[in-house]
Amino acid sequence: YRLCVIHIDIPPLRARKEDVPLLFRHFLEKCARETKTDVAIIDDDVLNYIENHDFPGNVRELKNMVERLVVLSKNGRITKAGLHAPKGEERMIAPVPVETPLKEVRRRAETEHIANVLGHTGGKLAETAQILGISRRQLFNLMQRYNLR
Repeated sequence: YRLCVIHIDIPPLRARKEDVPLLFRHFLEKCARETKTDVAIIDDDVLNYIENHDFPGNVRELKNMVERLVVLSKNGRITKAGLHAPKGEERMIAPVPVETPLKEVRRRAETEHIANVLGHTGGKLAETAQILGISRRQLFNLMQRYNLR
């Protein structure tokens, strides 16, 4: 078990609206670089949506949204078409470039799924491990490997 040596209270993203543009730009540049995608234009309706969205999924939701926007961009333009997952799907793992090794695709999928289940359980490790069908120790090891907190 970890002992709480120091407590750092970080308010949710919806309470830090001034951080959204900075985080959006950071994730946009990082994702564009990783996917080798040139993004030159972002439609105003996309920027308005991002500025006014509450992000109940916090920073991870913003990051996933940016990844989806970059992957679905066309001719260097980000449009509102990439803002939402298709109807009936709560989440969507963004497609990856065809040259991406399978090991990396698995890592991304595992990381996202574990993070989603952790969010669903409020960070309760025993409940998360039970849902995932693994031991708490295996969950702890995966969280360390994927740098999840």
